[in-house]
Amino acid sequence: MVGVFANESALSVLGNRRLCGAINELGLPKCKETSKFTKKFHLYLIVTLIACALFTTTCLAYAWCKKKRKSHLSQSSTS
Repeated sequence: MVGVFANESALSVLGNRRLCGAINELGLPKCKETSKFTKKFHLYLIVTLIACALFTTTCLAYAWCKKKRKSHLSQSSTS
């Protein structure tokens, strides 16, 4: 073995389930690769959902205030 694990034994990494690297001598599994695209996609998705929720909430609040104001104006005009 070469590199960082040159003088390590399988016993020294035993129990560390999050350690990976596909080193057969140490029994380490292959690391899962997450692409930058996947990370960016998740970020864009979250930002888009939050923006849509804020836009919808703003539109509903505007419509509610407009309806309330119209109702208030019609009541004051009849009196």
